[in-house]
Amino acid sequence: MNDFWYKVVRVALRLPKEIFFYPLDRFLIPVLVRIQGVNMGTGIRFVGLPDIRVVPGAQIRLGNRVRIHSRARCHPRGVPHPTILGALRSGAKITIGDNSTMCGVSINCRAAITIGSWVQLGPGACLWDNDGQDLWNPNLRRLRNVQGVRMAPIVIEDDAFICPRAIILKGVTIGRGSVVGAGAVVTKDVPPGVIVAGNPARQVGIISLV
Repeated sequence: MNDFWYKVVRVALRLPKEIFFYPLDRFLIPVLVRIQGVNMGTGIRFVGLPDIRVVPGAQIRLGNRVRIHSRARCHPRGVPHPTILGALRSGAKITIGDNSTMCGVSINCRAAITIGSWVQLGPGACLWDNDGQDLWNPNLRRLRNVQGVRMAPIVIEDDAFICPRAIILKGVTIGRGSVVGAGAVVTKDVPPGVIVAGNPARQVGIISLV
């Protein structure tokens, strides 16, 4: 009985906040995302405002029924920051397939990042298809120089599950239905239907794909 009333009070305390956020999530945020130049499908759901960065000549496309969570309390494992979708170079392209979900994810794209359908990206997961700066620049004080930055496309195939705080680095393909463990750092391709974990990520299990 005490547990029941605890839950009632908890819902009651959250109710005004949810009433306030619902129209923002449902109506205003999609408009703001479109204004940023994002190509959106139907049935997309936002929880909180993502951080969208699209430079001229770059593209971000969201498929149908994509879920993007950016509010701190929208996931029981915690969301470290709003979801970041950055297409940061002319010609860069981020594509997210139908029914995929992400929570507090960081996607930093200078070449191409392709996410398939029914992919789950856990809180704090990072997809970076570039080194961020030219590590061989003789003058490391000039961090704005990105001319020599190495980059290569990332592909996450359908039904993959990227666990919280995992990092997917440039040039990596995650095979269909594979699982990347929490905190893993993936530097090489992952075949379909396997589980990888660790730093650097190594295969630790197999998943039966039907």
